[in-house]
Parts: sequence; structure tokens; C-alpha cells
Amino acid sequence: MISMTFYNPQTGRIDIPPPNSRPKNPLCNHSFDAQRTESLADEDHLSNFDSSVTAFSEVQKIRTRDDKVSLRKLLRTDQREFITGTFNANMQASHILNAICINGCQRETKRKMKLLIEGLLTRFWFNNGDAFELDSRANMILLSNNNHSALDLYGLIGLSPGLDRLKKINDQLLFDNAHWAFRVANGLNRNRNLNMNVYPYDTDSIEWEVLVLHRDDFIPSGERLFVVHPDDRTLHGEQAVNQRSTLCHIPNGQYDSDLPLLVDDSNNATLKFRMRTKREPFEKLSLFAMLVNLHSKVKACTTLSGTPFSIFTLYGLLEDTINRIFYEPDGVNLRFELHQELSKQRSPSTMDTDSSFPSMPSVPNTHHTPSAEHSFPDSEMASGHYDRDDDEILDERGLTEKEVNIGLAEVFVTGSRSG
Repeated sequence: MISMTFYNPQTGRIDIPPPNSRPKNPLCNHSFDAQRTESLADEDHLSNFDSSVTAFSEVQKIRTRDDKVSLRKLLRTDQREFITGTFNANMQASHILNAICINGCQRETKRKMKLLIEGLLTRFWFNNGDAFELDSRANMILLSNNNHSALDLYGLIGLSPGLDRLKKINDQLLFDNAHWAFRVANGLNRNRNLNMNVYPYDTDSIEWEVLVLHRDDFIPSGERLFVVHPDDRTLHGEQAVNQRSTLCHIPNGQYDSDLPLLVDDSNNATLKFRMRTKREPFEKLSLFAMLVNLHSKVKACTTLSGTPFSIFTLYGLLEDTINRIFYEPDGVNLRFELHQELSKQRSPSTMDTDSSFPSMPSVPNTHHTPSAEHSFPDSEMASGHYDRDDDEILDERGLTEKEVNIGLAEVFVTGSRSG
């Protein structure tokens, strides 16, 4: 599924557009040609790399290098598969938010746009005041290959904090945004200053649920998903003596008022699990990233026929939540630097005029250059902790000017990707 994230200056949000249609999981189609599918997959993956890298061995080396670094970090702290709680050798370091590169962009432009996006999300408090990086643990979870594909490639599932918790997060954001606006209006601290370590924002205390958006593609009727019992999920060295496992299913006869959630066979109740981890505070799972991810999956589902009414109700609540995540009080312009860079990318001297994509519509520049008290010093954008090993080679994937052009074009609607 072709997809991307992009910055929308009209809303001030990092948006993930919904698809017009969703690709079907080939494993659910008995007539698919497995050999041809694998061949096409290799061609698609190769197209994501620069044309100068032509040797297949070099492409594999790049993939292995990037995956190894992120996976090694998560195996030190998370150790268990996020959804099933199993120790699985077939796990991936899965991004929650991601940006896809398109060929033909200069590396420095790509890096600069990526840093600006990360800086913007940092200021919106995606990492509790520390620097938010797309390739950091705050933006990653361990998922099996199957669950990663179900979440990312096919949009079969979403990871939800639960309806009650989501409502509390939404209400708390409304209160905190009002307090932020009051501080700004009275010349006090202009930073957002949310405390993400307390209820309801604290991700360590959230009981996550698996929202099943396409049931027959995720778990075919009559089959079960094996998971470790939520009460027995421990880390290495803390192994439960008699660890229990359970099976999960998607209940039949869902009513429009019921969300289609994965159910635990042992008690016939919604599967709820907490994330067990040894992450440092600056590495904690980003709540806002998880909510943007969930919003993109639900939004994509609302574009398809046969969607239960309960999904539309959830989507309305998520829309409110996302708007409150990207709220700015009057007099605060967190998007100024990104607006400036977008203006440069729109200039005739720097615009890539690829005729295969629609041009980016003009964005009215309604903001003036901020004063010293409005602006954020460069040191603040780069502040916080960085978790990079000495032997790590930086991941160069980021947002390109082509992606910005495509994403901001009103006529461009494509698939949804967030991980």
C-alpha cells in the first residue's frame, strides 16, 4: 500500500491520509500465486532505495543494518511481542509513525525535513518534553511479522487504550490546553508542559485493546490467536513459575453499538494487556504517536462500505483527540520553522517538477516572524536524550520535498501507513 505521513499547515497536524481502497491479504485468497507475490514484493522493496544502490546484496545489507540496530535496542528493554506477549524469534522493531522516502531527493533535504517534523512533534509533547525521534524507542514497539503486517500493511487492526481511557485523555487535553492558553495570555511559560507520567497520559498504566477492523482477514472465522495471559507477562529474569497462556477470538454477532475487539477465551472478556518494559523515562512509548496511529487506521476504515456504526462513533472521538493533541494557543506558532522550509521547497528554484505527481497547493503565509519569546532556540529542538549505540549508522529515511508536495496536494489521496 503506497502511503506516507505529511505535515498539513492548515491544521498543524502530521496527517496520514486514508485510502480509497484497502489491499486484500493474499493469504486469504486461495488462488494467489505465492512465487509471483514474493517476486513483486522484492521489486517494490528495491524501489525504495536510491537508484545508485543496484546490487541486491547492498540493499539487503542496508535493510539488515537498519533493522538490527532498532531490534537490538527493543530486545534489551521490551523483550516480548507487544500484542501476544510471547518471546518470539520472528519479531520486528515496528515504527508507530513513519515517513516513506521517494527516490530523487537530496539526502540533506530529506534529513532537514525529517528533523523539522521531529522538532515539531517534540514541541507538541510527543515525548514528554524530550526530543522525539522517528527512529527512537518512543516511536517503536516489538511486533511479530504477522501482526506488523496486519497493523501496518493491511490496516486490519488498531491498538486502542480503550474507550473509557480515551475519553479521559480527551477531557484532560481540553483542560490542559485551556491552562496552556491561560499561561500564554498572561505572559507565562509558553511551552506545553504536559506531565505524561501521570494518569491518564501514562502509557505504562494503559490497558491496551486490539481493535479488529477487518475480522476475516486478521483471524479467519473459527480460528484463534495464541497469547500469553496478561497477568503472567514478565520480562527475562522475571519469568513466572507457571506461566499461563490463553487463546483469543473475535466474537460473532457484533452489534453496531459494539466495537469489534479481540476477546480472551478464558473469561470471554475483551483482551486487555499492559506493556511490560525496562525503558528509561525518555524512551517511554509515545501516547500521542499511538493515538495518531489508531486515528489513521480508524479513519481508513470509515472510507469503506459495511463499517459498523461504532467505528464512526470512535472516529468522532479520535478526531477531537487529535485536534487537541495539535492544539496551539493564540500567540504560539510551533509551525513557523516548518512553514519557512515549505516556502523554500515551493520556490521555482528548488521545486522538483515531477509531472507524475500533482503540484502542491499554495499555503497562505499568515504568520509573522516570531519574536525571541515566541521562537524556540535550536538547542531546544535538539535537547533531550538520544539512544544511539556507538556502532549505529544513522537511519537516513525521512520526509522528502516530493512527499510534502504530494501530501499537501488536495487531490492526492493514497493509502494509510503509520508503522
